[in-house]
Amino acid sequence: MKKIINKLTLFTLILFLYILFTGRINTLTIVTGTLASFILVAIFEKIIFKGRLKVRDIIKLSYIFLYIYYFIKAEIVSHIKIAKLILSKNPRIYPAIVRVPFELEDTYGIALLASSITNTPGTLTLHADRNRKVLYVHWLTAYTRDPNEAKKYIVGRLEKPIRNIFG
Repeated sequence: MKKIINKLTLFTLILFLYILFTGRINTLTIVTGTLASFILVAIFEKIIFKGRLKVRDIIKLSYIFLYIYYFIKAEIVSHIKIAKLILSKNPRIYPAIVRVPFELEDTYGIALLASSITNTPGTLTLHADRNRKVLYVHWLTAYTRDPNEAKKYIVGRLEKPIRNIFG
């Protein structure tokens, strides 16, 4: 019974994310999302849930949802800022490459953080230096060049849920 619950939970999560990232709900999205979710559950269910669904797994799922919330929020805010820049008569663009420190240890966590920054309009991760624990980010509207201040603007609240997902 628990294996079925695990599969249904994972299937629902993948289908929800698929629909969320495609940005529309129609018959084609539901059919392809269902097919993709079914295939991914068949492949990854045993890897994700080693045995039974445990409290740790539920906590990780909650951090995944928290990450998704913060990421979507950052996406919306960034899109609005870039739209204002595009539409303004005198755009204030101060492009710079800034160092952004991070505290993550896991390679997948670092990759997720770097990808999240790159997918947010106005920023592009150029390099991740794991030894120095620094990301080099091209920032279109660099409000500051101080690494810790830049981290507040660029990373925001994304790092904590990522650390808890992969920690």
